[in-house]
Amino acid sequence: MIILAGAILGKLAGGFFGARLARIGRPILVGSILVPRGEFSLVLAKTGVDAGLVGALLYPVAGLAVVVTALASPLIDRLTRPANRLEGN
Repeated sequence: MIILAGAILGKLAGGFFGARLARIGRPILVGSILVPRGEFSLVLAKTGVDAGLVGALLYPVAGLAVVVTALASPLIDRLTRPANRLEGN
């Protein structure tokens, strides 16, 4: 749970603060767009396991984090979009 929370909150915070620094409107929206992006985590985890830098348990944990963040994306999108938009837009 800690890794999943860190993955989601880290992506939200990174996108939020990056958008703030770049002066992009709606920084929370930018952060929420980054949440499901995690496929590269699998590549890094596999490389780390193959090189013996991390334990073999990291790879399935990274896979779980990718799946959960991808599934959480619609909920996070719904929470960060403006409430006054019309459905279907």
